[in-house]
Amino acid sequence: MFLKFADFAPDAATVETGNSETILNVLPSAVGYRPALAKAAYSGALPAACRGAVSFQTLDGGWRIVAATLDKLYIIDTSTVPIGWTEAGTGYTGPDSDENWSFAPYLGYLYATNVNDGLKRLEIEAGTTFATVAGSPPAARYIGVHGAYLVLGALTGDTSSIAWCDTYAPTNWSTGNADTQTFADGGPVMGICGAAERIIQQRAEQLMIPQPGSSIVFAFKKDVQARGTIAAQSIIQVGSDYAYLAEDGFYFNRQPIGKTKVDKWFFDNADTSRLGTVLGAFDPLNAMFRWAYHTDSVAAFDRQLVYAPNLQPPRWAPITDSVTYFTNIATAGLTLAGVAALYATLDLVPYPFGSRVWQGGRPTFAVFGSDDKLSFYEGSALVATMETGEQGIVPGYRTRINGVRPLIDGDTGAAATARLGTRQRIAGTVDYGSYAALQDSGRVPLRKDGRYHRVGISIPAGSTWTHAKGVEVPDGDVTRLGIR
Repeated sequence: MFLKFADFAPDAATVETGNSETILNVLPSAVGYRPALAKAAYSGALPAACRGAVSFQTLDGGWRIVAATLDKLYIIDTSTVPIGWTEAGTGYTGPDSDENWSFAPYLGYLYATNVNDGLKRLEIEAGTTFATVAGSPPAARYIGVHGAYLVLGALTGDTSSIAWCDTYAPTNWSTGNADTQTFADGGPVMGICGAAERIIQQRAEQLMIPQPGSSIVFAFKKDVQARGTIAAQSIIQVGSDYAYLAEDGFYFNRQPIGKTKVDKWFFDNADTSRLGTVLGAFDPLNAMFRWAYHTDSVAAFDRQLVYAPNLQPPRWAPITDSVTYFTNIATAGLTLAGVAALYATLDLVPYPFGSRVWQGGRPTFAVFGSDDKLSFYEGSALVATMETGEQGIVPGYRTRINGVRPLIDGDTGAAATARLGTRQRIAGTVDYGSYAALQDSGRVPLRKDGRYHRVGISIPAGSTWTHAKGVEVPDGDVTRLGIR
C-alpha cells in the first residue's frame, strides 16, 4: 500500500482526507515535497539590519543591487572580497518603526521613498549617490509605476491619498497631468499594484483605470469593499497578479487561498501583535509566494509560509528560518574568471558554478538574515519533517504495521528516521511511537497497531535528496487484527 505525504492543511480534517498538520521545512512539488535549503551568504554584512532591497537593470543589460538600512542606502560592490556595499546615501531619518524603504525603477532612475525623507533617486546606468527629486514631490510611504506615471501612496498628512507625476515627468508634481486622489473610505493606502491597475487599502481595493483621450488621467472604482490588507509589506505583485494578508486570511487575485487550510493555523501561531509587519515576496526560482512572520518578540522573522499557486491543487508548506528581509533579485553575474578573482580556493565559493547567482540577470530569491548578509537559499537541506495522510489500512479493521519503506529520491543518510502515529477512533488522540532508523535495505522496522495510521518521516539537516513522495507499506508488514 502507498501512503502519500499529505498536503499541509492544519485547519482541515486529517482522517481519510490526504491532509496533515505536520509538514515542516520542505517545498511543495508535483509529486510530494522537495527540500527547503538553508541560506548561503553572497555578500559581506550591511552595517545594520536591511530595511529594503531591490535589483534593477542598466541600459547595457547589466544588473545592480541596492539595499537600505534605516538611515542609509547602499550599492553592492562585486569588486571586493567578500562582496561588499558602497554607501550611496546617508543622513536620512528613515522609515517608521516596522516599515521599510519602497523602491521603483522609472525612466532611467531608481526611485526610493519613505514617509520621513521624501523621494530620492539614483541614476540607473552609473549613478553612485541618491539625490533628492526636484519638483516638490510629496513624502509618501509607498511607490509604484502605472504606465507613464510614477505613483506615490500613503502621503504624509493624508495616508488615504495617492499622487502621480505629470506624464513621463517625475520632477513635475503640480501641473499638467500631475494630480492626487483621496479615497473617502477604505482606510490608509497600503500599496500600489500598477500592472494590476489597483490601489490596495487597509479595507478596500480601488481600480485605477487609465482614461486615454480624456482630460481625466485615471478613473477610480472600488472593486473590493470592506477588505484589504492589514500588512502593507505582505503585498506580492507578479505581473498583473497580486496577493496579500487580509484580516481573515490570505488572498490571491481577490480570492481566498487559505480558508479551511492554513488561515486559522496562521493566526493561532503568529504573534498577533505584529501582524502588520508580515513580509511577502515572490520566489521566482520555485514559482512560489513566501510570507515571513513572527511567532514571538524577537527582532527577526522566525517563520515562513510558502504557497505554490501553480500546482494542482495549489499547496502550502511552513518553514522555520530567521530572516530580517527578503525579496526577488537578479544579480550582476560573474564569469569564471571573475569568481576566481574573488575566491582564492574552490572551497570558499559559496554556490555551484551553475547557480543563477553567477549567471547574472536570472531572477532568484534573496534573503538577509540576522547576520545582515545578502544570501540565497542555496545552502544544504534543512531538517525536514513530513507525514502521510491518516487512514485505515484495512477498512473496518484494526491493523498492525511492522515496517515501512520511505519513497525518497536521493541519499537521505543513515540518520533518516520514521515513526507511526495511530488511534483507535477518530475522536481519540494520536498516539505516536518512537522514531526508528532507516536500514540499508531501505526499510524502517516499526511495530504499532490501531484503526487509523499515519507515518511520519524526519530527514536530518544536510542530507542529499530531491523528492519525497510518501511511504510504501509492504503487504508482509501489515497484519489484520480484530474489529474491536
